Amino acid sequence: GTVPNAVFAQTLGLPTIWIPHSYPACSQHAPNEHLLASVAREALALMAGVWWDLGEGAAASIASTIRH
Repeated sequence: GTVPNAVFAQTLGLPTIWIPHSYPACSQHAPNEHLLASVAREALALMAGVWWDLGEGAAASIASTIRH
């Protein structure tokens, strides 16, 4: 599987970030591909934090705009 990073970055000019959620022995894209529950939990916490931080930045930006 792939994601359209090039479309966002090159075509639309938007910043992108690549955060893989895997580990070396996961056999990615093989018939026996798997993901450990501990890796899934860590990835969920990481992505929730990323989205939280992005939201905090957006909220601060909006609040600043409203005050001025």
